[in-house]
Amino acid sequence: MELHSFPIVERYEDLVDLRESSDDMILAAMDVENVDHPGCGTTSKLGKLSEVGIAALDTRKLGGTLDEASFAEVAKAIQARHTVVGKWSHIDKHTCPSNKGWHKKTGTPHIAEPYDCQFAKTKLVATGELAITQASEFLGSMANWNQQGPAGSAGSRYTNVLFWDAHLEMGTFAESHTYSHLKPNHSYHDLQKFQPIKYRWNFTAAKLKSQPGCKDLLQSLGLLDVGGTGVYLHNACNDAVMELLAYCRLLKLSEDEWETWIDGYNLPPVTIPNLFDATALEANRQLGESQTARAKSKAKAFKTLPAPAENKAQETTKPQSQGKRKQRAQNRIYLTF
Repeated sequence: MELHSFPIVERYEDLVDLRESSDDMILAAMDVENVDHPGCGTTSKLGKLSEVGIAALDTRKLGGTLDEASFAEVAKAIQARHTVVGKWSHIDKHTCPSNKGWHKKTGTPHIAEPYDCQFAKTKLVATGELAITQASEFLGSMANWNQQGPAGSAGSRYTNVLFWDAHLEMGTFAESHTYSHLKPNHSYHDLQKFQPIKYRWNFTAAKLKSQPGCKDLLQSLGLLDVGGTGVYLHNACNDAVMELLAYCRLLKLSEDEWETWIDGYNLPPVTIPNLFDATALEANRQLGESQTARAKSKAKAFKTLPAPAENKAQETTKPQSQGKRKQRAQNRIYLTF
């Protein structure tokens, strides 16, 4: 598995060519989050994996070409899925045990919001390896989606998978060895390296400070408040959907919008009513509360466990002060993150 280069897009005519070549394919985006501070018990990307989000657009379901469909129709045709790894399911920016330690000392807050998914109901899986395996299987299955297309196009589908700053995703895939699920007719691209984005922000290897964040791209395209109430970023599913939305917005720019945007000006805000799934968001937040409560309950129960009987017998032959110190040590719980 390796990253591919985007087709060259230097002029509006090149963008039109890219839009037309994207018809009849599946466009997808994937984002992962991990527990990003020392002390979590592992240095591997797979071991620190806490969330996986995937968004996908089957262009055959638009009822026409990307050019013919409205942007609202494109946005509402995107399907999403979100997975949280059970090992880290009780940790968010409010509950992270390192908030008063490493995060505070370094000034880098815990930013992941695992239970703010606005596009799908969150599912829990036991391990990071299982989460990435299921993601690979889902991406691989896209080649078989809706295979009966226009005349001459039946058969295995071509899928374009997007990442944003792909180092984490590619590193996680490399550790998981799940390539067998991925298909040769899939291509993988780092949206941050899309030529128009690099040109607009004058981003080169020698000018890393000009490298835009995904939020910068969304703001420039008028997408930060696309659902009418704002999107919660740093949730793997929300980020994946917004990355895909941003790419589709770029593909569908009119010539006037292209000239405005590529010259460094932001486009007017876009609002699509009922884009977010309020029911899913409420269910996800309840799931988060239950995971936090469950973790606290387990910690409390562990703290109140009595010492083993054999240790109690040994303590009776020692001075009481030493026995109390040992008792406290036995009952203390160490949570390492």
